[in-house]
Amino acid sequence: MKIIKLDTVESTNEYAKKIASKCENFTIILAKKQRSGRGRLNRKWESPEGGLWISVILKPNFFSSLLSLDTGLAVLKTLKIFGIDSKLKWPNDLLVSEKKICGILLEKSSENVIIGIGLNVNISKMNTENWTSMLMESKKRFNLEEVLDVLINNIKHYYNLYEKKEFSKITEEWKQNSCTLGKNVIVETI
Repeated sequence: MKIIKLDTVESTNEYAKKIASKCENFTIILAKKQRSGRGRLNRKWESPEGGLWISVILKPNFFSSLLSLDTGLAVLKTLKIFGIDSKLKWPNDLLVSEKKICGILLEKSSENVIIGIGLNVNISKMNTENWTSMLMESKKRFNLEEVLDVLINNIKHYYNLYEKKEFSKITEEWKQNSCTLGKNVIVETI
């Protein structure tokens, strides 16, 4: 595993796409700040210093959208380890008290899958609505390296389940932690 650390980047996912073909499996791009972070449907994702803005380059033996679910579980478990209870919102968000604390963006090419994770850690102010951070929820600051280490270990754990095709474990755990399962939702097409 290799970690590429950057101060500021337009987007960790865009950077990862440019270098993915030359990288080994499980290469991580980490930025202190993103100027043009984005989520699904190209929605802007504010990414100031104090958050974990990472992209993981994977070269899986096969592709399934369950990669997004198991990444959500890895973040959920990380938050729980640091004392923060969150829920998974289909398909790619983690919420605390109905406010977004993390977003996940999965992008696939012919050989690679890039998983972008934006986790609000030590952030107290942003220009967007309906968000929260680990700092705001716990009233304490976190060591970003420590949070990153725990997150990486959890991603590895769930990626191993994925590679072993233990899909029932992934989906069962996801269902137990979903805040949207069994609720009416509005689906918008683009």
